[in-house]
Amino acid sequence: RRANLEANPAQYNISIKELRRRRANLEALKEQCSSQTPTAVATRNMGQKISEQEKAFQEQDKAIASLKSGVSKLGSVGYQIREETHLQVGLIEELHCDIDGADSSLRRESLYADGLSAYSSDLDLYITIFILVVIIICLLSYGLR
Repeated sequence: RRANLEANPAQYNISIKELRRRRANLEALKEQCSSQTPTAVATRNMGQKISEQEKAFQEQDKAIASLKSGVSKLGSVGYQIREETHLQVGLIEELHCDIDGADSSLRRESLYADGLSAYSSDLDLYITIFILVVIIICLLSYGLR
């Protein structure tokens, strides 16, 4: 295609002057590429690699900072949970003691109520016997008169 372009530049809408300019640029690039030593190319590639590594390190630093922040928040939440747990354990122990006290009081009151109930039923019997004795005495005294 290059040979075709050089043979007939008008076909590609390129002037002879433009064709010469492009040839000169091409020759300059060839010289520049041939003048560069493998060391210069390697140095340039190494510089690019170092730049890429620095970018990777910066991204890793950002990620580590983000992780550090997350871990710090998690530690804070864990500490709050621990404090709340200790508080809850204390409240549960108090509640347990209160329940034991209430249970003892209920047992005591239940025994008292049972005793009162037994006394009360005996008292009812004694009152009934007394009333019946009074009625018998009244009937006997009216009957004897």
